[in-house]
Amino acid sequence: MGNIRIGIVQSIKTEDRTVRVYFEDTKVMSGDLKVLRYNSPNEASWVPSINEKVLCLYRDTFNGDGFVIGGI
Repeated sequence: MGNIRIGIVQSIKTEDRTVRVYFEDTKVMSGDLKVLRYNSPNEASWVPSINEKVLCLYRDTFNGDGFVIGGI
């Protein structure tokens, strides 16, 4: 089972669709987290903005990969 976290986007790398997120509760900055995307014929895939609150999911492994799964 993974770890679900809420944080604030601090930086964005649009070329590889990753962001760095600050978690206020632990005062820790994430590494680069992939932003999940969807394919829709009528809309561009969502990318969060700086200072946007996001929901993150981490795999339950040592140094598990994390993903941003949506905005809050």
